[in-house]
Amino acid sequence: MSAVPAPVAPARKTLPTLTPIPRRRYIDPAFFQLETEHVFKKSWLVIGNESEFPNVGSYVTYDVPWAPVVVIRGKDKRLRAFLNSCTHRGAAVVREEKGEARMMVCKYHAWSFDLQGKLVSVPQRSDFGDLNMEEHALNEIRCEQWGGLVFINFDKKAMPLSEWVAPFGNQYDHIVNAPLKVVNKRSYTIRCNWKIAVEAFVETYHVPVIHKETAAQVIQSHDTWLELYPHGHGLLAPPYRPDVLESSEWKGTALRSTLKPLDGYNFVTHVMTPGLFPNAFISFEAPGYPMVVKWPISVNETRIDLFWYGRDWGDQEMPAEWNDRVAAFHMLMLEDVDNLEPMQKSIEADPERKVPLCGQEQRIWHMNAEIDRCIGQDNIAPELRMKNADLLDPFITA
Repeated sequence: MSAVPAPVAPARKTLPTLTPIPRRRYIDPAFFQLETEHVFKKSWLVIGNESEFPNVGSYVTYDVPWAPVVVIRGKDKRLRAFLNSCTHRGAAVVREEKGEARMMVCKYHAWSFDLQGKLVSVPQRSDFGDLNMEEHALNEIRCEQWGGLVFINFDKKAMPLSEWVAPFGNQYDHIVNAPLKVVNKRSYTIRCNWKIAVEAFVETYHVPVIHKETAAQVIQSHDTWLELYPHGHGLLAPPYRPDVLESSEWKGTALRSTLKPLDGYNFVTHVMTPGLFPNAFISFEAPGYPMVVKWPISVNETRIDLFWYGRDWGDQEMPAEWNDRVAAFHMLMLEDVDNLEPMQKSIEADPERKVPLCGQEQRIWHMNAEIDRCIGQDNIAPELRMKNADLLDPFITA
């Protein structure tokens, strides 16, 4: 069986020598606070898929490190996000991880809010005197969608999500708009800076060593197609190995798969993994995809949320193959995670050293340069700044 022709990837670009990254960026508490305030609280953050909100009143709660959040579908079918915090004394208005509700009712004093976040009922209201109900609506957080992917943003002045994801063009529209179901969710909490966790997903230089018996058996990492996009986004697309494409077990869109591919799925020779700055990665596969999101808990602690979404299988039981896929990806995750905590510990022990990067690690440099743009280099201690932060600007695909 002959190999399927590869997509036309851009020719390899000759990059300038990348300036090294100060290790102290991974351990400095003040820099971490700048990242939280200027990067995470002002960026669009993907948190789920609209399939998790099938009905009016469907909600999911999220443990964002700096704020409790609830996303709920209103009577107008629109998804809205709110601080999961009563405007009386701050108790949660939703405590379950997910469910359906006709109203959001505070679990402390029973203040009640409708699905649009308006305060509609206060027990013993007369005791509050001239209480302005309108002023005590839930604190709404911006919530927009890219197809079925749901994003939040704590910055009311941020650009629209459509502009934020525009660098990806329309090549993924058939995937992000596909009807999906939740296959699996799990989280890992690890002792490392969030950037160390993210960086494991923006290069394949480590694959032949760390994933020797897993991913390296399927992909040809040294030929990975890399692209840099505006807003810190990027693409990582390693090709499948030629022997995999020529294998009798190759099914045209996946290896040994019995699952039906998403309609229009045509990435048959590469594993397309777009990265959404600052903290999310989606590894598009024929029948669905895993989405990995890294959350900064503290300067040296990160939570990794892993979501699996698959093509909607209707009222049938979930196809058994998904269990195998989830288990295999979990093994990959553990192979990475086992290295991240020791890396953090080593950086803390030898903080004055700087990190040299090769061309295969260009997205690490690109991400750090975007962090400095978000914060503003004048706000960063000179010894922590990225040198020549515009070095890769000519290589960004507009």
